[in-house]
Amino acid sequence: MLLTPKRSLVGLDIGTRSIKAVEFTEDKPGVPQVSGFVHRELTSGESLKDAVSQTIHAGKFKTRRVASAISGKSVTVRYITMPRMDDEDLKNLLPVEAGKYIPFEVSDSMLDAQKVETEKTDNKEMKVLLVAAKKSFVMEHIKLIEDAGLTSAFIDVDSFALGNSYELRNTQDGKTVPNDRVMALIDIGATKTSINIMLGTTSCFAREIYSAGNDFTEQLSKKLGLDNVKAEELKRDPGNRVAEIIESTGSLIEDLCQEIHLSFDLFENQYDKKVDNIGISGGGSLLSGIDETFERTFNVRPSRVDPLEGFSIAPNVQAQELRAKAAHLTIAAGLASRLVRG
Repeated sequence: MLLTPKRSLVGLDIGTRSIKAVEFTEDKPGVPQVSGFVHRELTSGESLKDAVSQTIHAGKFKTRRVASAISGKSVTVRYITMPRMDDEDLKNLLPVEAGKYIPFEVSDSMLDAQKVETEKTDNKEMKVLLVAAKKSFVMEHIKLIEDAGLTSAFIDVDSFALGNSYELRNTQDGKTVPNDRVMALIDIGATKTSINIMLGTTSCFAREIYSAGNDFTEQLSKKLGLDNVKAEELKRDPGNRVAEIIESTGSLIEDLCQEIHLSFDLFENQYDKKVDNIGISGGGSLLSGIDETFERTFNVRPSRVDPLEGFSIAPNVQAQELRAKAAHLTIAAGLASRLVRG
């Protein structure tokens, strides 16, 4: 009897300060197991290609197939309203509609769209999630992956990887997410904060805010008279200086929360649903005082997202270290979920 090889996929989150990778392997059909992970800091002068290669080498992964993500100003995400139509008509009309919403030429773009079905959907109109990215930007990203000796199996967007991670984590063991549950997923990285507001398991609002961990570091550097290296060290390991950190970065966190609040308002006005659950992740979410500021702003205590909670972990994986790095791995885990989501 021939045994079918188990399928594996690495979710590769390439950041500006670090690279995160999570490998899922199908333990059983449709059931992913964590078979490896890496959280690797970038070093000064290191090429991104070499950094990606070293990350994969360090992980000793079973596969070189990766799912990765793009983001930034060369990527546009819009939720638009269109007359109701079938998928074929949507595909044909997409280039015409996209030209109304994206800040670059349609001919220079890669386009994708997906219907957003909610309980408010009517028979005449439909919500459509439109994603556009510059072709040159996507091709550069693919070249980076391939030059590192990898195979690019999927390319996603950071904020949608957040949603995929949430959905997979909350539907393990046959569980379901209530259709009316609203969850705001907020990942605070080094240079940007990604938001995805989920209604049930449907992404209804996604946005990037360019305020994040590096800004916290710079604020500490300025307020406390430290160089950036020392400020970063203090941010990560505050010791007995928590009060100084909170005082120095408080106004910056409040500004970020106000930007997030604007996103909540847009969602709530459109869907007539209140955001009453907030999950935060990313290295920037570990800043001292951030939970309290979120709670004051939103009257909701944010929950800490552990993207791999409840998953089977392979014997070769250090479970304690995995738990310690959980905040950094949400996007990588969401990318790896493509193994079972397709």
